[in-house]
Amino acid sequence: MEVDEVIKFWKNSSSKDLKVSQSLFKSKHYLYCLFFCHLSLEKALKAGVVKNNKDVMPTHNLVNLAKATKIPFKDEDLDFFSEVNAFNLKTRYDDYRRKMYKKATKGYTTLYLDKIKAMQKWILEQI
Repeated sequence: MEVDEVIKFWKNSSSKDLKVSQSLFKSKHYLYCLFFCHLSLEKALKAGVVKNNKDVMPTHNLVNLAKATKIPFKDEDLDFFSEVNAFNLKTRYDDYRRKMYKKATKGYTTLYLDKIKAMQKWILEQI
């Protein structure tokens, strides 16, 4: 595939995952909503990485992906990505997943979903 096609793939996949996260939120599956929020940001950032490097990085770490783009992220954005990383990595292990189930209330999830929607939109606009 050409670089533009790969970028388009990651952008479209990011948008689809964000829609899935919103459906999961509506059905009160908050932990899974957050997991798909992470996927959405990861894929948006991978589109940026491909645009910058012509290749994708094999990582799920949002901070590392953000640094590999030419997008001008602020330090607080990188801190936010570090927080959101927990929705992918920690939810894969039973002990963390139990803790996250308790933490992933409607209010907590709403806060992150709103921030992630805004960030994902902004990232895609930068690419």
